[in-house]
Amino acid sequence: MSCRWRWGVADCCASACDVFEAWHGIDPMRPLRGRYSGPVQAAQIITEAGGMATLAASLAAQAGLRPGIGGAGEIGVRDGCLVVAPAPGEWWGKTISGFSINRDVEVSWRA
Repeated sequence: MSCRWRWGVADCCASACDVFEAWHGIDPMRPLRGRYSGPVQAAQIITEAGGMATLAASLAAQAGLRPGIGGAGEIGVRDGCLVVAPAPGEWWGKTISGFSINRDVEVSWRA
């Protein structure tokens, strides 16, 4: 998450999935790798899927993830971005300008 923002490589979704893969050996974003390189392409994918939460749920299901409980090691959706939980109730995410720490998510999944 410390490298500069690059759509499709080091954006909020790719970075969170990279962390999740490092923790669990599962890349929830595998089906989307290499499919977008800018905000317009990303928005098209998200829109066609029915929104970020729907897209994330589909990717989580494809990866064999289970519904989360807000625990450490989970991946979730917050404000249209993917975030990861290094500890219960603490969600980290990459932003265009850096990094965010949040206390809750809309939905999450676990390995």
